Amino acid sequence: MLGSLQALEAIKLLLGIGDPPLGKILIYDALRTSFRSLKLPHDPACRLCGKNPTITSVSNPETHANHSCVILDPAMQTITPAELKARLDSGSLNALLIDVREKEEWEIDHIPQAKLIPLQTIPAHADALPKDSEIIIHCKAGMRSARACGYLMSLGFENVTNATGGMDAFRKL
Repeated sequence: MLGSLQALEAIKLLLGIGDPPLGKILIYDALRTSFRSLKLPHDPACRLCGKNPTITSVSNPETHANHSCVILDPAMQTITPAELKARLDSGSLNALLIDVREKEEWEIDHIPQAKLIPLQTIPAHADALPKDSEIIIHCKAGMRSARACGYLMSLGFENVTNATGGMDAFRKL
């Protein structure tokens, strides 16, 4: 329902009709099937719409991905699900395999050789990880593992590899 309300408000704005809910919050009470509208006071110090706005376009450092995005880091090594499976099956995996998913995800399914270190706890475990060994990191789809790889690379780890596609792709093999 919320998505359809947002779509209707966008259409109204594009067509220039009706009263847009600018400066208001629309609250829907599902128990009573009612709506309420709260008017927000104008903030003169607002960085977007205040007296001296500092955000003047959608292309600014806060809303635009740039070279610091770890997923786009060209120095990041990657391994495909098929390559990882082949190394696991052949017994030639001489690397620390880390799963950065949450414990609940791990309990549903995991690679037996992997060590669970959820992404949020990587900083706390970084000092205990071997800098002189290969580390392969995987997650559900490859995004969290890319973040973990980028973080470890920023700490000086040189042999960190992101398992692309994560468990989603690995399960399909």
